[in-house]
Amino acid sequence: MPFEAKVNPESLINSLRDLYGNKITSAHIKAYCAQNDVGYQTVTKYLKPYKKGIGKWNLTVREKKANLEANFKAPAVVPPTRTESNSRS
Repeated sequence: MPFEAKVNPESLINSLRDLYGNKITSAHIKAYCAQNDVGYQTVTKYLKPYKKGIGKWNLTVREKKANLEANFKAPAVVPPTRTESNSRS
């Protein structure tokens, strides 16, 4: 029998957002786990992109974080090319 995940990441995030809003803490996650028979580690695994600090998640920060990461991957400036007149022989 193949393994079936108990938790769908999108429904998990939507459910947490509906119950507790966009800013959640570890206490919110523990309460959610108790109500839905899901492990704390499982929930926090799916929330890694939203992590703001120890025991804090912001469910709207994922898009902002992705944009920042994309900006830092691109080079800030194009390196100048050497020409014959600029180079020393």
